[in-house]
Amino acid sequence: MIPIFLNNWGIDKYGDWIVLTSLSGFLTMTDVGLNSVTANQFAIRYTEGKKNECNSLIANNYFFLSILSIIFISASLLYLVFGNINRDFDIRVTSLKVTRIVFFLLEIKIFIFMFSTIPNAIYRAVSLFSRAMFLDNLVRLAETIFLFTGVTLKLDIQLIVFLMLTPGIFILIFKYFDTNKYIKYSFSTTSINLRLLRSTVLPSFGFLAFPVSNAIVQQGITLVVNSFMGASAMVLFNTTRTLVGFIKQLTNIIAMAVWPELSIAYGKKDYKKMQNIHHNSVAISTALTVFASIFVMCFGKFIYEVWTTNKLAFNGYLMMSFLLMLLANNGWYTSSMSLMATNQHTKLGIYYLVLATTSIGMVYILMLIYPKIELVPVCLLIIDTLLSIWVVKRVLILTKDNFNNMLSGIYTQLNFIKKL
Repeated sequence: MIPIFLNNWGIDKYGDWIVLTSLSGFLTMTDVGLNSVTANQFAIRYTEGKKNECNSLIANNYFFLSILSIIFISASLLYLVFGNINRDFDIRVTSLKVTRIVFFLLEIKIFIFMFSTIPNAIYRAVSLFSRAMFLDNLVRLAETIFLFTGVTLKLDIQLIVFLMLTPGIFILIFKYFDTNKYIKYSFSTTSINLRLLRSTVLPSFGFLAFPVSNAIVQQGITLVVNSFMGASAMVLFNTTRTLVGFIKQLTNIIAMAVWPELSIAYGKKDYKKMQNIHHNSVAISTALTVFASIFVMCFGKFIYEVWTTNKLAFNGYLMMSFLLMLLANNGWYTSSMSLMATNQHTKLGIYYLVLATTSIGMVYILMLIYPKIELVPVCLLIIDTLLSIWVVKRVLILTKDNFNNMLSGIYTQLNFIKKL
């Protein structure tokens, strides 16, 4: 997509788009992690045969997210009407009226997607999470097609974002009827269980730390780079991160695939299965990360120059910094699925938030003292290394495993991969 943006919009307008999508990205944290906690508890309770609690978990989720969406949409409307978003966030070429409309529509799109992920709890519980992932990715694909077509045809940006709303609405409706084929559930005031809702609040705020931390690491650092170094450097930073980011998408697939299985195994107290899932997923994600990193090191410059149609100067040092950061990130992210799938993630969320905040402070100081864009990912490398050490220790305790057994399991799986 980036060559399309650069050819049709130019760097400044594309820079405005990055800022707007980064700002709206902060809203992904507004469900305070309840969707993830509900999905975990639903899978565990369904395994235990507690069907009434399952229905209440879904009803609570819809109720809570509805209240939050009303609050946040109302607050953002007040800001958009009475504030000046262009001035506050250095939006350069997009008019204030257009910025207000686009930001509001992006906000609605995010809430629609969050509502559409609530039924994913049911797909997880019946071992059909791959179906949920397919539908969610179908939404992203359709949104990308609308975006690609709109930019190519030079449609108004407001119209493009409005069209991007439609796939999410369709999938939201489809999922409701589709999941009812597997587990019947209904919504009424009697379905809402406030006691059960209160029991999910603390784990939910634990999950909230992850989107907040991700927003700091992704959107926050993007805004700092834009503030200190301008739109051109920000676009270079984001495009290079996107090039390397496809590797993270590969490991995300592994992580999302094992999440429901870990929840079900934990519900059955099958620790041996949890150990095997952990060992195998870490081995596969590590192998994918290493192989993909070697590929990017060999062909990254060529891909980048073709991808951006030579409108941006390739920075090899920046790419290598991102690759090193990615290897460290893989050290804890896949392992952390064992904690997240069992709602044992609260401390991890706090540590991640503290370290993410520290990293953006480090980037800010770096920009003041020695503004070299190649060193920005090094700040993230430090926090990923610290998290890797802590997460592995916690997962070994949770799964009743030990370090030697984990290494043996990973080594066995790597040998199996090597023989393929």
